[in-house]
Amino acid sequence: MKLIFDRTQVADPQMFMRRCGYGLHKTRNGEVSYVKRVHGDWYPRFHVYILEEKDKIVVNLHLDQRAPVYAG
Repeated sequence: MKLIFDRTQVADPQMFMRRCGYGLHKTRNGEVSYVKRVHGDWYPRFHVYILEEKDKIVVNLHLDQRAPVYAG
């Protein structure tokens, strides 16, 4: 699901995600994303990628139901 915010609504995306309860998550290749666990286990969890554009912020939200089973 993609959520689009105007820059006037979200000035600092990292602070916005922290206020929403998401923690910083870095992948092996250095990409930054944010995760929020549904309960104490690693999965299921909400996973968010942020795309910063000139006048808007695009939040790409999805649900990880289990750990990936593929390599890479």
